[in-house]
Amino acid sequence: MIEETFPTGKLAQDYLLIEVKGEDAERFLQAQTTSDVKALQIGDGQESSLLDRKAKVIAYFNLYKKSPTAFLILAPEAQKQAIIEHLERFIFADQVEVEPLVFPFCQLVSGSHASLKLPSPASTRAALMPLNKGFIARIHITPCPTFIIFSEEDSLTLPQLSREELLIRRVEAGQAEFLTDYSDSLIVELSLSSPAVSYTKGCFQGQEVLARVKAQGSPSRQLVGLVLKSSEAINFPVGSQFHLNAEETAGTLASHGFSPRLSKHIALAFLKRDLRVPGREIEGYVEVEGKRLPLKAQVQVLPFIEPEKDEDLAQSLYEEALQDFTAGNGAVAIQTLKQVVLLAPSFEDGYEALGVMLSKVDDGKHIDEAIACMKELAALNPDSIMAHANLSVFYLEKGDKEMAEEEKAVSMSIRMRQAAREAMQEKNAREEQEKERKEAAERIKLFQEVLEIDPDDLFANQGLGNCYNILGEHERAIGYLEKAIAIKENHTQCYEDLGKAYEALGNLARAAEYYGKGVEIAAKKGDMQPLKAMKAKLEALLLQSGK
Repeated sequence: MIEETFPTGKLAQDYLLIEVKGEDAERFLQAQTTSDVKALQIGDGQESSLLDRKAKVIAYFNLYKKSPTAFLILAPEAQKQAIIEHLERFIFADQVEVEPLVFPFCQLVSGSHASLKLPSPASTRAALMPLNKGFIARIHITPCPTFIIFSEEDSLTLPQLSREELLIRRVEAGQAEFLTDYSDSLIVELSLSSPAVSYTKGCFQGQEVLARVKAQGSPSRQLVGLVLKSSEAINFPVGSQFHLNAEETAGTLASHGFSPRLSKHIALAFLKRDLRVPGREIEGYVEVEGKRLPLKAQVQVLPFIEPEKDEDLAQSLYEEALQDFTAGNGAVAIQTLKQVVLLAPSFEDGYEALGVMLSKVDDGKHIDEAIACMKELAALNPDSIMAHANLSVFYLEKGDKEMAEEEKAVSMSIRMRQAAREAMQEKNAREEQEKERKEAAERIKLFQEVLEIDPDDLFANQGLGNCYNILGEHERAIGYLEKAIAIKENHTQCYEDLGKAYEALGNLARAAEYYGKGVEIAAKKGDMQPLKAMKAKLEALLLQSGK
């Protein structure tokens, strides 16, 4: 769990809000930005950008839906003019107004516990929350929950965090900053995915170039992480070239710094395609003030630190509360759990623990509050056995035997329904597995017919390998998958399928070998989904083997 706070004052004032409103605002922004604006519900937010016709970034920002006809753009002050000029240039007959909003006070709050001190607890889970004479907007620039408060009054005073600390949190999160780390870059070079860029929403400026680059595989350079191994070249300016030798560069270096959490000096970098292999070590030099400083680094998939989810924080606070209660600090535990259910309204264990604790403190004085808590759990999950079982106990403690018996009957009824449902689910799973096996057997015949005509058909060999994996005939699968790789060495899916086959056979070393090769190939191609899947499998195997 990460705890940090941002300063009030100038750092926060680097950000501003721009309102885009009018009857045509949604349709207008849908056509101008890279994200799917129509997917936003009121209070939702997403990262987005404006591009030129060559898919180069004009501005990068957070976009929020304020109402059916009004949206807010949150961006660094330095992007204000570019955003307003670009949007106004494309307003023709549209019923749209673009207007910057001015607030005397602007504050940044970041960190798990700090977010719970916001004026509105609900803002810990909303992207945009109206505030009295202002707004609270959630952004994703650090690994932990981060909010910017725009207000007409000075509502919060929090400890300060330096710009250097903010920078390293941003690097840990894998967030390149527009106009700091890049300016004349293609949007696809930033390793962005949905919702920042939608490839299915329809036309927008730069969309044709994006589609073409995507079809080609991956851009020539792309944002990755570097763990720096050299102590000499850690003070290079942002934008420095990382040279492999006098004739060749690895790419461009961006924001960097020492991460206390990782105990490593880390950096963002735009690397060439062939070098974007996780775990690969690159050695060369950086030229600073006419001197060649040696630089050695290891490539890493971003982010360096995975974003902290509200659910993770809720779980951490929940465990903290259980420890406090066990230690005799019931009042503290109860207050913590009240924060938990605010932060994660669907966290069932939080409601259950809160209700039980309320029933046990102060000689039953909070039994009505405990009952209310269990009713909230029952409303959240009508099939919660524990909600009704606890209600039965609590009503009995209150002396209401009739309600106690009623809730007991409900809990027993739910138990019986769940048992029947689990039996049905097991039956359906068996049937689905059998269906999948039957379909695989049928596809085998088709693939074999193709191979009789052309033994070197890539997709038939890969398809047979996949089918035999489904049927549990992993040794037969391996032969066809290895043939597919011999036909096309960089066919990503084959490496994942081979890893699965060897893993099923218990040959973990070979499985790890193929997952590792698959990670390397997927990284070069920019196939992020199979890359992360195989990376996770590889890490699990290495952990299992003690390496």
